[in-house]
Amino acid sequence: MGATRGSAGEQRGMSRRRALASAGAASLGVAGAAAAGAGMGAATAAPVDPAGMVTADRVRLTVITPGLIRYEYSPARRFEDRPTLLAHHRRARSPRFRTRTAAGTLELETDHLVLRCATGRFVSDDPQITLKHSGAQVHPTWLPDTYTPAPAGIAFAANLENWTSSIPPLPHGNLGGWLRCLDSVRAETSLQPGLLSRAGWHFIDDTHSVLVPDDADTPVRRPRRPGYRDGYIFVYGTDFRQALADLRTLSGAVPLLPRQAFGNWFSRYAAYDEHFYRDDLLPQYRRAGVPLDVLIVDTDFKAPNTWNGWNWNRKLFARPRRFLTWAHQQNLAVGLNIHPSISGDDARYPEAARTTGGTLRAALTPAARYFSALGRRIGGTLGPTFVWDLAERTHLRSFMALHDSFEADGVDFWWLDWIIDESLVGIPRAEIADDVWLARAYGRRRRAQTNRWVLLARNGASYWDMVGTRPGPWGGHRHTIHFTGDTYSTWETLAFEVAFTHAEGNIGMSYVSHDIGGFKGDTDPERYVRWMQFGAFSPIMRIHSQNLQTRRLPWEFAEPHRSAATTAMRLRSRLVPYLYTAARISHDTGLPMAHGMYLTWPHRREAYDFRHQYMLGEDLLVAPVVRPAAAGTTKRIWFPEGRWVHLTGGESVQGPAIGDIPVHLADIPVYGRAGATVVMADRPRPAADPAAPLTARVFTGASGSSRLYHDDGHSDEHRDDGYTWTRIDWDDGAQALSIHTTAAGPAGAQWHPRITQIELVGVDGAPKGVSVNGVHVPDARWRYRQETRTAVAGIAAETADRSL
Repeated sequence: MGATRGSAGEQRGMSRRRALASAGAASLGVAGAAAAGAGMGAATAAPVDPAGMVTADRVRLTVITPGLIRYEYSPARRFEDRPTLLAHHRRARSPRFRTRTAAGTLELETDHLVLRCATGRFVSDDPQITLKHSGAQVHPTWLPDTYTPAPAGIAFAANLENWTSSIPPLPHGNLGGWLRCLDSVRAETSLQPGLLSRAGWHFIDDTHSVLVPDDADTPVRRPRRPGYRDGYIFVYGTDFRQALADLRTLSGAVPLLPRQAFGNWFSRYAAYDEHFYRDDLLPQYRRAGVPLDVLIVDTDFKAPNTWNGWNWNRKLFARPRRFLTWAHQQNLAVGLNIHPSISGDDARYPEAARTTGGTLRAALTPAARYFSALGRRIGGTLGPTFVWDLAERTHLRSFMALHDSFEADGVDFWWLDWIIDESLVGIPRAEIADDVWLARAYGRRRRAQTNRWVLLARNGASYWDMVGTRPGPWGGHRHTIHFTGDTYSTWETLAFEVAFTHAEGNIGMSYVSHDIGGFKGDTDPERYVRWMQFGAFSPIMRIHSQNLQTRRLPWEFAEPHRSAATTAMRLRSRLVPYLYTAARISHDTGLPMAHGMYLTWPHRREAYDFRHQYMLGEDLLVAPVVRPAAAGTTKRIWFPEGRWVHLTGGESVQGPAIGDIPVHLADIPVYGRAGATVVMADRPRPAADPAAPLTARVFTGASGSSRLYHDDGHSDEHRDDGYTWTRIDWDDGAQALSIHTTAAGPAGAQWHPRITQIELVGVDGAPKGVSVNGVHVPDARWRYRQETRTAVAGIAAETADRSL
């Protein structure tokens, strides 16, 4: 058999145009040679482009990694190299593979798969794929050429309460992935597919999506090429982590949010003024010993219309710049709510219309009129509402320019609350996800400002096509903190949010942000506490509610619920160093902050069955309570192999085991992997403080290693060398801990973490003594807490780079 080894590295010494032309010419010659053969036995090696492309007649394959192949079929032999929202980086990563062509058939083999397809014609089930991990033979299912949104797509007209009824069932074996939002969800519902499947492979049809060159501020419709096909085949077996790493390779990295983002957020749909935030809300937090890190200012700050005004309401914020300066002095980041329309009576309307050349369109639907009318609370007459087509360069520029003055005042980031007012991306729904496109526009703007915040928004479709799958959520992880919308406050919703949070990791979405406590309706105190505990161990901890009557702050409840919820918020504040490390790992590897148990234990049935628990970062098993106490006072948890130590209580469980764990109101079922070290702030502190003293919490019972990431928390220096990694090793046999910090470069040298306390958790008896760097520590400088099985020793921060 003839064969060639392909190296898919960067092209060198050849322009892209010349390389493609060369490959195209070679493919014609190969097709002729292959046609003369009498089958695969007379095979000829297919030509391999330096960029990992294999071209044979009308087919082009790109071997991006051994488990990720791009398949293109073009009757005109004209292929596409410009990126899409999904395919941001198609460059091959030097995998090894073999190819051959014969009798009009192309075969490609990597370590993961064997792919065969016709080269001169398109067969509906091409390409044929043999999965090496299982021997199964599979093929893609291509989307139909036409696409009509489901009737529930225009949610306002079709009853928002029932929109989820149009979600199709998941393909067999698929582990679920996403919904655009959870608006009006009361209980569990179907999900759209994610990348991960128990079948060990997944196919994404990218044929219909628009092109998005890196420097483009308008989407580009694909050239009309009847019969063209473009899709991505992921083959991973049970190596789900590799699948997500391949998605990162193709689609780009999750951004690293500012450190502040992982602290406590406050939001409420109420007409608060600057005095409330300064003189009432922040003192409430401080009296409770809870740092507040992020303020979301909801829609009422706007004038002349509280729904879609583009000016500060001076009755609430007389001096906005003073308010924002004060917030920053208090270590608070501030995000503002935005609705993408503008009233004709807005003082900034002439400016917005002029930028578009007078092409803004008046909104006509009941939805736009309703929500604009909702904003009449300031008073005055209601003029017409105008909307943008955000696929037009001048319209996008007009819309974004309205943000300038707010950002000049000091606004940190934006909450795009619906694309609802008839603004849209004027490309057919079959070709673009409006939410992802607009989030991308915000992301490009913030990167140009060297601002690490990204947009808080719904993700994956649009208001006009709520359940759409073309092109779906792919690429949204690069630009979005996923705001999941306005849910009802029910136990069933809480349970669904737990499963949904880690399922969204299966589309690469690391930052999932729920309305903690639910948006609609008050909540009973027990359910509130359990929601807050779940929020404390979520990627983003953002409380929110629909009005002043829906309680969401701990001190709005009586004891013991007040103390239990306050404890959860304090613990969240202390966890910031660990969460920030998990975010950096997600940025580097594609592993979501919260991820299903099956990513680590894919061969265990329990990893799939126990959907209401997940791993947060590399070392914490989180199993939120999602049922009322009346359903029992225990939580059933699956513990994988090894020893697991309760984060705060110190009790341990030896896995593999399924345990019914007692859960009193203040109990948060979170367990650390034995041998791991979770680094926390020494006490609740502002999340923005990179110099805060830290505590290394070591889970004893096995040897192991962990990592801590550290930088200044806000600048772009993390893209270069302005950071450190700290490796923490626990030797359980020797009862010894070693800590070693390495700076990425000179700029990172100043960011050595200040570890000032060591806590050994799960220790059944008091140690006989403690030493640091071989020097005995007097008994007065360490202590043992029997009730939490924890030995605690203080150390000098400058010694925390050696063995203890």
